[in-house]
Amino acid sequence: MWDAMMRSVDFYDGPLTDAQSGAVMYAVAAITDGPPEAMFGEYFKTGREGDVVYRFYWAKGGSFGCAEVLHPAEMDGAPPVVRGWVRPLSKVAKVDVDSKVDRYPVVRSEHAVKMRIDIHWDGGDEAVVLDGTGSMTTYSRPELEKLIRLVLDRIALLQQRD
Repeated sequence: MWDAMMRSVDFYDGPLTDAQSGAVMYAVAAITDGPPEAMFGEYFKTGREGDVVYRFYWAKGGSFGCAEVLHPAEMDGAPPVVRGWVRPLSKVAKVDVDSKVDRYPVVRSEHAVKMRIDIHWDGGDEAVVLDGTGSMTTYSRPELEKLIRLVLDRIALLQQRD
């Protein structure tokens, strides 16, 4: 779990101290109740207190969740606020899928397929967007692709049961 978090976001580049980053990891582990099957994090370069500075999406079993870390006040050494939500994947109304196919410049016969999914929930909650079509680090892309694939596979399994 720690590895997935560290590959997704660079805590060393962010505004949190080492102690605050450690507290975030423990808080997310408590929210996910141990290691999730897939996890992806985003870092938002914001300097305003109370803004979301990190967001982690995860999937485990039949659940999908989000944990957000709020930017602490300047010079505040206390653990930052971590809030989130968990929803059953069975409550997904639909998933929109977009893909982008890139050909490698050296070996023209090899292709990389990058996906974006928009998860729409029953009840009209705001859609969750997991976008792997843009540029990102080679460390974080596999984590996002794993999460996208897991969500698509779980939704397909749920539809087979219906």
